[in-house]
Amino acid sequence: VDSGDNLHVVWYGMDEATFDKIWYVKYDGSWGTPIVISTAAGMENYTQQSTVIAVGSTTDLHVIWEGKACIGYRLSPFQRLC
Repeated sequence: VDSGDNLHVVWYGMDEATFDKIWYVKYDGSWGTPIVISTAAGMENYTQQSTVIAVGSTTDLHVIWEGKACIGYRLSPFQRLC
C-alpha cells in the first residue's frame, strides 16, 4: 500500500503461451487492468517467478523476481533494467 492508500499487487502466472510471467495490477478504489512487467529481451520464452514488491519513500514501486533468463528488477513506472 502506498502513501495514497493504493494497493499494488504482483504475482506470477501463465500468459497466453505456456510460461509464467510477472503480473502487476493497482487498486485505487477499483481494479486496474493487469499487465505483464517481465518483458525484458530474453525473458519471453522462460518462466519468471518468486516475485516481491516494495514501496519506496517516494512511492516508487520496486519489483524483484527470479527467472531463468536473469534476475529481474523493475522500478515504477516499470522501466526495464534487466
